[in-house]
Amino acid sequence: MKTEIKRQSVHFLGILLGLFIVYQGFYDSLRLLAGLVFATLLFNWYYGKRHDRRASFKDTINDSWIISKTKREEIVKSADKFYEFEEKLFEKILDKTGLRDREEDPTIPPLYFFISSLICLIFLGREITVLVIITLAVGDSLSAIVGKKYGKHKIHWSKKKSYEGTIAFFIFVFIAIYIFISFLPEFAIFHPITLSLSAALFGALIETEPTLTDNFSIPVFTGVILYLIAYLI
Repeated sequence: MKTEIKRQSVHFLGILLGLFIVYQGFYDSLRLLAGLVFATLLFNWYYGKRHDRRASFKDTINDSWIISKTKREEIVKSADKFYEFEEKLFEKILDKTGLRDREEDPTIPPLYFFISSLICLIFLGREITVLVIITLAVGDSLSAIVGKKYGKHKIHWSKKKSYEGTIAFFIFVFIAIYIFISFLPEFAIFHPITLSLSAALFGALIETEPTLTDNFSIPVFTGVILYLIAYLI
């Protein structure tokens, strides 16, 4: 349970990105999100290819005829010490965030989140982007904690999800969105109650789809639905 709380606390911090978009202009937010996507892609390569990268570096040094044998041994030894430090650093970060025991690459969830936010900002606008970030950050994190603790009744089409967690998603997102637009009514793209209900309901339903990645599907699909409702109204 402690591990799950660690993981979801990191997810909840995604709301800080929403706050940045609230108080910054479109282009500043666009530059930030594009930079985050690029940086995450770079780290994804650095982390995912670390073993191949290390082996390639050692082979290059050992095969170099320009460097003396003694110097090559010193370089390889220094590299081994750095790799050991690097692995301990990665393990510490993953322990702190609760991602160590996850099978997936820990860089993938934030990458999906930044890409989905960038797509929403470009195609759906600043207001919807902030709303779906709140939906994801609040709903996905708190519903996972509630589901882990109290989830006794599994959803039949999504065995990893529970009705308790889905209900928690709906309730917490409804409250969060309603409070947010009460303080910042300019983000109410249509009636506050309808908007809060729509984000909570469709976000909760999309979250139960087992074949999709929440960090991408919740922002993008919830954002499209909110956009269509605002257009029709």
